[in-house]
Amino acid sequence: MSNKRSEPDSHQPHNTHIIFLAPIGLIFMGGLASLYPRPSGLLGIILLVNLVVSGVWTWIGFRKMLDLRPRWRGVYTITHFDLFFLYGAIFSWRGISERLGSALLMFGLLILAAWVGYRYREAILSEVLAPTKWLTRILYFVATGGGGGAVVGMMVGKMDSDIPLYLVYIVFLLLVMVIHSFWIKIEDPDWDPKPYREKQE
Repeated sequence: MSNKRSEPDSHQPHNTHIIFLAPIGLIFMGGLASLYPRPSGLLGIILLVNLVVSGVWTWIGFRKMLDLRPRWRGVYTITHFDLFFLYGAIFSWRGISERLGSALLMFGLLILAAWVGYRYREAILSEVLAPTKWLTRILYFVATGGGGGAVVGMMVGKMDSDIPLYLVYIVFLLLVMVIHSFWIKIEDPDWDPKPYREKQE
C-alpha cells in the first residue's frame, strides 16, 4: 500500500503543511510568556507539555490525513489560537501586574470574548469576511497592526512598559472573538454571509 498522501480535491486545501505552523506560534508566544519579565520555570514546563501534545496531535493529523477534514482542521486551528491567545494574556498579565485579582479579570474577559464570538458567530464572521462598517475596518487595522507594533515598541524601549501590554491584550480580545466566530464554518462548511445578511434586512 502506498504511503503517499492522496491529492486533495477542489474543496480541500492544496498545502496542508501549514498546520505545522501552529506549534511554532506556541513556541513564540509561550516563550514570551515564560521569559517576560523574568523566567518562570512553571510556565516553561507547561509550555513544554503543550508543545509535546501539539506536536503529537499535528503529526498524527498530518500522517492520517485528518488535516484534510474541515471539521478536524477547524477544531485544531481554534484550539491552537486559544492557546496562543492564552499565552498572550499571561504575557500581558505578568508584565502589568502579577496579582490574583488582575488574573481573574483578564482571563475572565478572555473567556467572555470567546463566548461572545461563538454566541454571535454569524454576525461577527459575516462582518469580518465582508466589512460593511467603518468601525470594522478600524478594528481590523488595530488588530493587525496594533499588537505587533506594541510588542516591537516595547522591545526597543520606545514606549512606556504598560501601554503596549494593554494594547496587546485588547488586540487579543478582539482576535479571540473573531476566531471563535469561525465555529459557524465548522458547524456548516458551506455557510455564506450573504444569506445571513439578507435574512437580517
